[in-house]
Amino acid sequence: MKSKMISGSKGVMLPDLGVNINGQASGTLTGANFDPKMMAIDWLDRFEYSVEKKLNANVSNNSAFGSGQLIGYDATIVIYPTAASVYVENSLNQGQPISQITIYRLEDMLGVITGVEIWAFANIIFTSIKSLADTSPEGTGLANALEVTFQWQQLTHTLNKYNPQTLVLKGSVVSFVNFATGTLVPPAAAAGG
Repeated sequence: MKSKMISGSKGVMLPDLGVNINGQASGTLTGANFDPKMMAIDWLDRFEYSVEKKLNANVSNNSAFGSGQLIGYDATIVIYPTAASVYVENSLNQGQPISQITIYRLEDMLGVITGVEIWAFANIIFTSIKSLADTSPEGTGLANALEVTFQWQQLTHTLNKYNPQTLVLKGSVVSFVNFATGTLVPPAAAAGG
């Protein structure tokens, strides 16, 4: 997913994707018009992840899609130089796992920038980094960006539904997978909450 620009306060254009890497965000996306419930986030140029289900079709008992192997592939993010990017490099160099990367798709709702879609990756180890510094005359707009690839064990993907007139959260739709435990139900939902 490539970041698009959204209109912020006073006509300032902002990216619609933000990231917090294990609490290390510098808060490059902040301001009076940001939802105070959101943690500090930095600009995220783009990200991608993939989950695939390899099916074990059994047409003899009509369960063509009932079983199979779920595979979560490495995720990739493109970030800009901040304290978080140095933290990522040090974590990769030292082989240190981190607990969470949270990605937000942002929207301006009644003049307040808030996270309408959230991807929370957990139990992470960085597998590669690549500098995308671009000095060519035609340029790509990715001055000194860093492409980061990581393995993850758990993903909670949340889509928040807000009342567009009041910005009150009406509910959320959640998808969850934990490859370490084989769990497909979020912990709060499994506990009845």
